[in-house]
Amino acid sequence: MKYLKLFENFDDNDELDTSKYQKEYVAFLKWLNEKDFDLYDGAEEFEDMFFNVVNDESSTADQKAIEITQHLDNRWGLYDGYSEVVNYLENLLK
Repeated sequence: MKYLKLFENFDDNDELDTSKYQKEYVAFLKWLNEKDFDLYDGAEEFEDMFFNVVNDESSTADQKAIEITQHLDNRWGLYDGYSEVVNYLENLLK
């Protein structure tokens, strides 16, 4: 029984805290939509990645912004908007 209890606790702690940055996530999606950028495929994957990155307390806001932007660029391509996305996220996450 002790093993099962430990496993249950580990499983509970593995969930991301999405409530802390939910407002920022919604604001970022709205901003992307205004820029005519659609997460047409993989939106759920992006959401998981976003919350993994922003909940990493060892990274600065600048590092988080770059990591999220790199993911967007690699997955969907940002073309000329790369630095604009980084700047927006840096301000949003500070």
